[in-house]
Amino acid sequence: MALTYFTLGELRGQSGLADTVKYPDAKLTTAGEWIEAVIDREVRTSFVARTTLEVLDGDSQDTDGGLLLSKRFVVGVSAVTSNGVAFNAGQLAEIDADGSRIYRRTVGTHSGFIPWDSGTRNIDVTYTSGYSATPPADVKDAALQGARDRVLRTSGTGLSDRTTSVTDDQGTRVLAAPGTNHPTGLPEVDAVIVGWRDKLASRFGFA
Repeated sequence: MALTYFTLGELRGQSGLADTVKYPDAKLTTAGEWIEAVIDREVRTSFVARTTLEVLDGDSQDTDGGLLLSKRFVVGVSAVTSNGVAFNAGQLAEIDADGSRIYRRTVGTHSGFIPWDSGTRNIDVTYTSGYSATPPADVKDAALQGARDRVLRTSGTGLSDRTTSVTDDQGTRVLAAPGTNHPTGLPEVDAVIVGWRDKLASRFGFA
């Protein structure tokens, strides 16, 4: 996965990461991918457009005929296979996305939803979702902080997972144990992630 919340150069420019021998590009990239995955998992969407393939049960559709996808803010469906048969362009054009759900209409009607084919893990859906095209400033900053900390903590610094504070060239940082409201253990980073998680959850009626 390529870095999408910030560039490698932006992460390299964070305090203490200039040494390309001690902190090679691959290590920085791995840390960046980690924090992006944490953020996306917690908020159940992405702050950039991402493509996802999901295998769903046709029997799991709601009473209105919609299938629930795992990601929020679905912006388009590019491919569907139902019971082994791929949808053609006309069928794909009749799929309507609403938040986390997709609905199927009769080809050529653009109205009147119809049920999905019944079955267990019988529908493959490839779709694009994302809250925004580029991450908000606070999300980007939190991602950079989280990635920087990840690089330093996985580079032989001798820090224990039970360490409660770290002092470096940026001062003393108090750490928290990762948990429900502390996905990274970094209070400032977690405050941003949890804040967005709760904000977006309320928009979908989950809070």
